[in-house]
Amino acid sequence: MKLGIDVGSTTVKFVILDDQDNIVYKRYERHMSDVFRTVADLMSDLESQFPGELLVGVTGSGGMELANRLNTEFQ
Repeated sequence: MKLGIDVGSTTVKFVILDDQDNIVYKRYERHMSDVFRTVADLMSDLESQFPGELLVGVTGSGGMELANRLNTEFQ
């Protein structure tokens, strides 16, 4: 499975695709200028619903710092 994270100026969006690129999870949250807390909360939710390894890709206007903190590529 693959996890995509889009961090914008006001919202964070998560999507998980299965091995056939079907959407199996999506979530859209306003971050109220607290991007990292919002992402941490969403990641915690994912851990409970999808235990195991995910490939992570980060996009969006606020994504570069998040990618650095997650130690993953900014795309």
